[in-house]
Parts: sequence; C-alpha cells; structure tokens
Amino acid sequence: MLIDPCPCDSPVAGPSVPHAAGLRDWFRRAALCQAPSHAAGRLRGVNVALLHPPGAGGRKTLLHKAIDDLGANAVSIEFAHDDQRGTRGVAAMARVLGRLYDAVDCANLERATVQSIAQEAGVPVFCDLGGEQHPVKAYGELWTIEKAVDDAGRRIRFIGNTQAEPARTFVAAADRLGFGIEADGQGAQAPAVPFTVDASDPCRWTLRKGSTPVGEALRLNNRTCLIQALLLREILGR
Repeated sequence: MLIDPCPCDSPVAGPSVPHAAGLRDWFRRAALCQAPSHAAGRLRGVNVALLHPPGAGGRKTLLHKAIDDLGANAVSIEFAHDDQRGTRGVAAMARVLGRLYDAVDCANLERATVQSIAQEAGVPVFCDLGGEQHPVKAYGELWTIEKAVDDAGRRIRFIGNTQAEPARTFVAAADRLGFGIEADGQGAQAPAVPFTVDASDPCRWTLRKGSTPVGEALRLNNRTCLIQALLLREILGR
C-alpha cells in the first residue's frame, strides 16, 4: 500500500489532506517522538529499503535520521528501470522486497513504478518521505506554527506558488486547522501578520513569527518527528 502519496514525477495530482482531527492526532503522536524515551529503539530489528536511481543514494535526508533514531536499519538499494522487465518484473521485485523488508521508500522513481511496488510489496511503501516535495514538509512547517500560536492570531502570509506541491498541501491543511492564508503581493504595503512562510525557493522554505526568523533546526526536528510518527503508525500500527 502506498502511504501518503506525493508527486514523484511532475505534474501529478497532489495528496489528500487529513481533516483537522487527523492532523492534530498526527501532531500529538509526533510530540511524543520528541521524548527520547518514547522514540529511541522503537523500530529495533526493523529493516527499511530505500530505493533510488543509480548514483543518487549518497544524499542523506531527514528520513535517514528518523530511521536511525528509531533504531531501525536503512538499506540503500539502486533501482535501474529496465523497460524489458515490464510490469511483471517490477511486481516480482516488489514481492521480494516485501519478504525482506518491513517498509519501502521510493525516491525519485516514476510514479507508475512506485504504484506497482506498492500494489505488490505487501508492506508500507512511501514516496520519497524525506524529500522536499513530500507533504510532510508542509505539515512540519504548519506544526511549528501551530505550536507557536499566541494572541496575535491565526493568520499566515504565504510567499510562493500555491499551486505546486507541497505548497498546495500547506494551504489546504492550514485552512483545515482554521488559519487564514494571505497570498503575498502587496509588497511594503502589506499589513503585518503573525506568521510568514516564504517558499519562493521551493527547496528552502523560511518561516518568520512576526519579524523574527524561526530556526531551521527546530523546524527540521519537528519534521523528523512527524516522519517518525508516520513510520511507527504504518509499521507497528501505533
């Protein structure tokens, strides 16, 4: 089964966004992962296959950290698409992966290939869970904001293309949680808002509370805990 699908090759439809109750439950489980006593070693003995195209396996992502901190074993596997193998070949490989591993992540593979693996593996399959296009990036920023809300209110100015992922997911999820979204476009005349998300660089978002930048280390830690909560839910069922 494909968990929280996201674009693996553009353009494709974006993922569905959980309702407010589902998002808040995910945030609650992620908060538990911030306590070392809760997360450390929870997936000891679990093996996760990390599939990627040839030559693309050296990049460490938040997924690697999440897996390591949970005590699981991440195995990097090069996947070279071979048209001669066809759908049957991919399906056969997926069944082998399902026997050897407890979960599979597919980074930078064609969407049809990821879906074929998900249909046959019999274990949770993720689509580049640690990547910059995965919805968890948007949820991480939103959770950071949710924890910092005060009397200033629930309004966010978003700078960037809201039609591209994961920005589209961020806007939809923020709406589910009762935030007002203001698109940037008024320049210096724009009224002050409690939070500003700048996604003008799609690979490097920034977040400000008022005029104060929110540290990247805090935001990445929140995102890592969301990944851990998702892994625990899908692999252990809790």
